[in-house]
Amino acid sequence: MIAHTSLSPSRSVFSITCCRPVFAPAGLRGGRLARAFVGDSASTSNAPPVFRPATEADMDTCRRLVLEERMNPLSIDQRLIVVAACPSSGALIGLGQLVPLGPGRSEIRSVVVEKEHRGKGIGAALVQHLCSRTSDTVWITTISRRTQFYERVAGFELVPFTQVPREMLFEALAGGPAQPAPTETHNSQEIKLIQAGYTGADRRVVYECNFSVDTDIAQPFMQYLRSHMREIVCLEEGALFDRATLSIAEQEGGNSLNKTLLVARYRALSRFRLQEYFDRQGERLRADMLEKFGGRFTVERRILVIDCVIE
Repeated sequence: MIAHTSLSPSRSVFSITCCRPVFAPAGLRGGRLARAFVGDSASTSNAPPVFRPATEADMDTCRRLVLEERMNPLSIDQRLIVVAACPSSGALIGLGQLVPLGPGRSEIRSVVVEKEHRGKGIGAALVQHLCSRTSDTVWITTISRRTQFYERVAGFELVPFTQVPREMLFEALAGGPAQPAPTETHNSQEIKLIQAGYTGADRRVVYECNFSVDTDIAQPFMQYLRSHMREIVCLEEGALFDRATLSIAEQEGGNSLNKTLLVARYRALSRFRLQEYFDRQGERLRADMLEKFGGRFTVERRILVIDCVIE
């Protein structure tokens, strides 16, 4: 069963039910493809790579490779990294991580191959090797142009956003490029945004929620949101967020007069801090809102990256 559902213009989420060939036909198909891919190239160029755990001596190279691909180097963990090494010299030519998310699910991250070794099946073999290390459901986020690669080499299937594990919601939401945010109606603050193709782990981000609320409950909904915002800003003594704003958006053409549009923005001190919020508090607070106002509002969420703030 393959559900072709795009999450954003640039990023998709994949899942494979089981990756060990012994457990599932999809895993078997992926394993065969990966081995054939490496074998075909090995017959004309290099032997298949050797896979081993990363050592401390590997970490500078790992960070360089990750940075060159505009990934976040702070997200790599030596304990989770598997290195692809040249069988003759032992040189590091690729890496990837298999990260446990929770019971029965893991995520593949940071798959990179040295540029001069690409096109030889090393990336395919690395992905299949990572999958073979667990019987968990394995997930991965990737840019759209690479989806066919993961489908081909390991049997990954594109899944809808509603099936994404909560531990990966931040990455899924952050995948698309940020668009300029509208000027806030009440305090005339303007947040200038940059494209979110690459962001530093310590750069502040804005978690934006665009609510469409039944007008007859708009006032109690706003009162609830203000209380909700104060709670969020005070979480962990202000270690996660440093600001929250709420505004009534201007009605756009075609919007129902029975709906009030609200924009809530929460400024997180970093991407990691926002992820902490999702992990520890987000589900509880969302459930509370649904319990109080379920069926009377809709919400669209996105993550914006701050270049500068104009006061």
